[in-house]
Amino acid sequence: FDQSDPSSKNFYESNHMVIHYPTVNQKEVFMPELNFADYYQVEVNDDRFSLPDVEMKDQNSNSLAMVVEYYFKGMYQLQYTRVSDFRLDQVGSYRIRYIVTNLMGKTMMKEIVVDIIDQTKPVIEGYIEEYNSITNVTNYQPVASHSTINQAIKIVLNDNDGIMYAEYYKALYEVVDGNTTLEKESMMNVIDINLEKDFYLYEDGEYHIRAYDNSGNYQEYTIIIDRTSPIVSVTYEQVNLNQVLVTIITDEEVVPIQDFIANSENQMFTKLYDYNVMETVVINDLAGNQVEISISVDTVAEVLVDQNGNLLDPTNYLQLHLHDGPIFFRVNNSYLYEVFYQIDGGGYSLYTPGYNLDRDGFYEFQVRKDGFTNAYSFYISNQAVED
Repeated sequence: FDQSDPSSKNFYESNHMVIHYPTVNQKEVFMPELNFADYYQVEVNDDRFSLPDVEMKDQNSNSLAMVVEYYFKGMYQLQYTRVSDFRLDQVGSYRIRYIVTNLMGKTMMKEIVVDIIDQTKPVIEGYIEEYNSITNVTNYQPVASHSTINQAIKIVLNDNDGIMYAEYYKALYEVVDGNTTLEKESMMNVIDINLEKDFYLYEDGEYHIRAYDNSGNYQEYTIIIDRTSPIVSVTYEQVNLNQVLVTIITDEEVVPIQDFIANSENQMFTKLYDYNVMETVVINDLAGNQVEISISVDTVAEVLVDQNGNLLDPTNYLQLHLHDGPIFFRVNNSYLYEVFYQIDGGGYSLYTPGYNLDRDGFYEFQVRKDGFTNAYSFYISNQAVED
């Protein structure tokens, strides 16, 4: 009998005997529902992605048979080719056919497209050696692009779909109309990087490294190597006899110098000294190169001292007393200056260092040098101090 005919399905009567035949299911056999999207786009090597799952039974739990066919077209290929499986490690496009057959022999097909793309730029990393003298271990420290360093650097190239090509060039600068301008890049100066070997840069200069992956994504890394210490000059300007302006000028941008005022380019630094000093100033450029310079400043420091050299340090017109011993007027580095004085307006005389101010009266001192004059005045009295 014809099992597809409901009128004769499942039984046949003969001689009052009922004969039962095996059946697929007493219920109707349905086609499966393939409820998933027709198109997917996924980043190469993104293992979070998986193809849609197909339930291998229909709505009435009847078993289904399924065949999946894979067709792949590479990024630079024109036609799809039958392949054995689906892979995420190559850029291109898949056409995937799900062919499902039920137990009644009915077949349906659904085709989806999965485009595997690469939108991720290559990664260029720079590493410098850093030696630990305590542990005797050398580590590699990462260096960000556009950094300035004073040692060799190792360049490492990586990409999620492979590096196709890499190159580098050394920037050349020229001065045009007083401005430093980047010279046009010359193709003769662009050098291919051998991807099979370690790549290092050693010499001073500004380097631009470029990497391209198989999808045409592009990345650039810039590093400046500077092993040369800055050239430094120091000038002194006498503001007055008590103040000297010290100016430090460098031939390149350096790290700001403590207690000095920097200009916008960090190449000129000034400090106003109002005291005598001899000190060492340490200057570091941006690459870490270091140079030391000596600063020597002589300013006038007029003081009154007693016979033991103790400072009396009066303000103007303070009344002093001689009963405790002689008083002297002292100027630091007195050989650099001319010192004059007068008593009670009697006219200026040259003061001899060490001369005892043993006369009562109103003293006026002048310290002169290079057109500058410092005036200093006070009273001296030999009157006894009352308790």
